[in-house]
Amino acid sequence: MRDRGADPTSGDRPDFAAVFAQSGEGLLVCGLDGVAVAANRAFCDLVGRSRGEVLGRPFTDFVEGRDRVALVQRLDRLRSGPLRVLRRDTRFVNARGHVVWTALSVSLVGPEDGDDGDGREYFGIQVRDISDAKQLEQMLLDSERRHRTIFSALSEGFAQVDGDGRIVEVNDALCGMLGVGRPDIVGRPLTQFLTGEGAATLAIELDRRDGLMDRAFGLSFRHAEGREVLTQVYPAGLADRLGASGGTVTGGFIAVIVDTTERSLAERSLAASEERYRTLVDSMQDGLLQVRDGRLEFANEAAARMVGSTPAALVGRTFMSMVAPEDQPMLADRYERRLRGEVLPKEYEARLLRADGSRAVVNLHTAQTGARDGGRMHITTMKDVTERKRIEDELRKLSSALDQSAAAVVITDARGIIEYVNDRFTKLTGWDAADVLGRPAEFLADPDGGPEADAMAKAMQQGRLWKGEARCRRKTGEVYWEHTSIAPVRDARGGITHYVAVKEDITRRKESEARVWQQANYDAVTALPNRVLFQDRLAQSVTRARRRDERLCVMFIDLDRFKYVNDTLGHEAGDELLREVGVRLATCVRESDTVARLAGDEFTVLLPDPGADKDITAVAVRILEALRERFLIAGGREVFVGGSIGVALFPQDGEDAGTLLKNADTAMYRAKENGRNTYQFYTAEMNAEAVNRLMLETDLRRAVEQGELVVHFQPVVDAAARAVTGAEALVRWRHPQRGLVAPGEFLPIAEEIGLIQDIGRMVLRTACAEAAAWRAAGFEGLTVSVNIADRQVTTGRLHVVVNEVLAETGLPAEALAVEVGESLLVRDLPIIDEVLGGISAQGVKLVIDDFGTGYSSLQHLRRFPFRTLKLDRSFVRDVLQDAEDKVLVETVIAMARKLGLSVVAEGVETAAQLDWLLGQYCDLFQGFLFGRPLPPEEFRALLGRPLREVEAVIG
Repeated sequence: MRDRGADPTSGDRPDFAAVFAQSGEGLLVCGLDGVAVAANRAFCDLVGRSRGEVLGRPFTDFVEGRDRVALVQRLDRLRSGPLRVLRRDTRFVNARGHVVWTALSVSLVGPEDGDDGDGREYFGIQVRDISDAKQLEQMLLDSERRHRTIFSALSEGFAQVDGDGRIVEVNDALCGMLGVGRPDIVGRPLTQFLTGEGAATLAIELDRRDGLMDRAFGLSFRHAEGREVLTQVYPAGLADRLGASGGTVTGGFIAVIVDTTERSLAERSLAASEERYRTLVDSMQDGLLQVRDGRLEFANEAAARMVGSTPAALVGRTFMSMVAPEDQPMLADRYERRLRGEVLPKEYEARLLRADGSRAVVNLHTAQTGARDGGRMHITTMKDVTERKRIEDELRKLSSALDQSAAAVVITDARGIIEYVNDRFTKLTGWDAADVLGRPAEFLADPDGGPEADAMAKAMQQGRLWKGEARCRRKTGEVYWEHTSIAPVRDARGGITHYVAVKEDITRRKESEARVWQQANYDAVTALPNRVLFQDRLAQSVTRARRRDERLCVMFIDLDRFKYVNDTLGHEAGDELLREVGVRLATCVRESDTVARLAGDEFTVLLPDPGADKDITAVAVRILEALRERFLIAGGREVFVGGSIGVALFPQDGEDAGTLLKNADTAMYRAKENGRNTYQFYTAEMNAEAVNRLMLETDLRRAVEQGELVVHFQPVVDAAARAVTGAEALVRWRHPQRGLVAPGEFLPIAEEIGLIQDIGRMVLRTACAEAAAWRAAGFEGLTVSVNIADRQVTTGRLHVVVNEVLAETGLPAEALAVEVGESLLVRDLPIIDEVLGGISAQGVKLVIDDFGTGYSSLQHLRRFPFRTLKLDRSFVRDVLQDAEDKVLVETVIAMARKLGLSVVAEGVETAAQLDWLLGQYCDLFQGFLFGRPLPPEEFRALLGRPLREVEAVIG
């Protein structure tokens, strides 16, 4: 640990890395999961293994089985308890199977142990070979007999206690001290001769030292005559030893026991004097605390009353534990600033946590005094100002209400529970105060309040002032609109204590606005959306389609022969015809689609996410058929009209509302030119698509030649091992102008133009080289998997390419997995058997990718030597909602286990999905829950640090 007073830039710091590496004793650094992250040569020599065999493994793997369970339990206590160091004689097993006795010391090293760490805690482990010492132990046992004679002659008491707490040996002095003969002591529990207080003290001492007795403590015995015998015990722990049956016998301890009864009586007299002082202190109205190194050594009655406790219950607690959680950061900041030498006011205010969970507001005054042993001691006085603060808050609430008394006023507490309403509120809502006090204010809102209600709730959660319009319900159920202003009320520390809401009825204004909006956005003749509303919806739909990567369809419809009808039968008949056309158009589309009248006899239809071209064509045909049927207007007059339809699609025919509408209009005129009563798709998109595809092909060829394609790695996690076991290599294309091009867009083109072989070879070589680098860095257990396109297999040389790449990169075959799709398996081609068989024969793992989406059968699983199935992400995504997906996943995992195949679940994105899959005994996991595909350097960085992200999910 670095001296905190030293200059961190000093050049004379010791070379800790050299000390670690060259130490003659075994040294090891492990994460809190026990996995070794650093080991020196001495430790590797002790267990007879290379550093590569040690790193990345739990160090308990090298501990002899009889000691391993106890050691794991002690490590758990070390992680969670107050101890920082564990010492224990422990047997290790070297590579030859020989047991090596060691003195093991495990220290919990955290961020506070130095300024150079990374903020995490580790186990620092020291291992010293004590095999020779163990050989001497038997000699010491023989020597013990001789020592018994010596201990019998001691004037002070002597006792030996075994690991079960029973007395093994005593001398005459202890027998006389307790008034009991030796036969009545030996073999009995030590606690039988202790007072209740003494037994509790012994338990505490044993627990505090984890059984390793090493310093004196006071212990209260009970004399045979019933009186208390006060003693000072000087213990020494005994090492565990090998019993006659081969098991481990816990060592226990020996102790010299000195009678201190007379001295203790004198100390009690002194305590009586201190009690008189305590009485004086307890009579104080202000609280008084004596804090030593952060823990309470003394608290008077007034301090205890402030927090609803007793002085005895407070002693031993940390001062910070008395502070309400919301004020603990402030106290911690004061402490850190004082350590930095800042001069702070001695008086400050804080909230203390009462036993019932409520808060006491106190003014504190702290003065520092020196402890005799050099520790930090503070004397703190406290004045309870809770009531004063309550009165201040009441005044603040009343003032806020009075300031707004002309309108309806509601006051709630910080949780939104109504505490006060005025008369105007009752007139506005119909609710009396008795109806609403004690109820959540949210019950007043309309359940269908929409985004306004969400915005109001968000502002209150963030403690902000909110003003806006909200839809509410009166007591009668009638919906009305109100303008509401909600302001938080804060106490002196800035904490929110209440909310004040001021409400004004704006129902009439909203109704007037609604009428104006209706007239501005809807056609007066047909009641359909007009041009303004249609363009607004179209613009919003374009934005949504762009965000969701969906298509969008706009149809521009012009009635044929409408002018003739209008001119012949009059405008009223024309309006009637327009209304009937609007009704028929609405029956031809979905409820989510929009039918609008732009002007005259021009209508438009908006189809969000319309499906394939054939679905769009079907809608156009339905519209034309509906318009061909006769119309009865003007008192039963039969008229016939038709329509011409132009169709434009987002994004290929336009990426904004104006362009789409213009191109649909252009296509409509082309339909009229083609004879009317028909539809026409905007044709410019065909040329644009051809040009775009040609450019993409050209760019892709250049990208392959110039190395624009890169490989990213997505972690694959083993829940049982609590670690990353490998990664899937995924190709990415960063286009200089287009940015990131999706693999689904360029890989099909690559297959069609014959580039898939080059791309596949590049991905395979890059993945194998990177995996070889992982192994060289000490991560030898990792496997890299590579997706293979069908054409790579059917060309017949893939097994040769795999062999060449493995030889070139030096990657062992067992560290590579080749993933093929189900679609390949149903193709009955001999070359597939030859290639996949050749790959498997090299030792490379074969994996079925996206299992469940194709038509493979058990026959295909038996036909090829597959080792792993990868569940398609579509099943994993909906496994918790879709019963069919759940049954399919359960069946696949069960089948795989029967066949001896491991299962990888792709697309795991939530902890709930992970928990369910773990319950089905799924082996491996891959998805955004554990990490997105990462560039090589970021993936290597992930391997180089403790996998807390993984452990947080699976541990």
